[in-house]
Amino acid sequence: MKTRLRRFNTYLLLPLCLALATGCASSDGDGKNGKTQPVKLRLHLESKQDVPEHLITATLGRSNPFSLSVEKSPFLQEDKVEQATLLESMGLYSISVLFDQQGLRLLDQYSTANKGRRIAIWAEFGEARWVGASTITRRIDSATFTFTPDTTREEAQKIVDGLNLVAAQIKGRRR
Repeated sequence: MKTRLRRFNTYLLLPLCLALATGCASSDGDGKNGKTQPVKLRLHLESKQDVPEHLITATLGRSNPFSLSVEKSPFLQEDKVEQATLLESMGLYSISVLFDQQGLRLLDQYSTANKGRRIAIWAEFGEARWVGASTITRRIDSATFTFTPDTTREEAQKIVDGLNLVAAQIKGRRR
């Protein structure tokens, strides 16, 4: 079988060369340079013990602030995220985070053993703060954790975009 390389359509190379030369713009993650920035996300369990060296105080809620005593060490963080999604319904929004298998096991383990306690969610997305708390009402036996953040919609989108960037970077390292 003969192939004719001379007849290759070089016009198809033009868009590829332009994309490589100019770079690809990413979504607006921080409003400054047009690039999405990696986000840190940490889930901390509410603590019932009085061991100060193992605890920190999380101040949640910007309109009606309240304090919550949580364990210093998070039980789950962004390195276990596979995908994040911003969910919207009737003007309200929430963040849904899909964790990997290890994240699923941790969610299952902590939610089973700590029913009635709260999970405090801390994020660093240009600023670092507590962005939510969710009460454990049942065993979380799926890899998805959904919460309503105490953020603006734009901040929530920044968190989602940054978590997806972290997930893509981690997938790239695993290959």
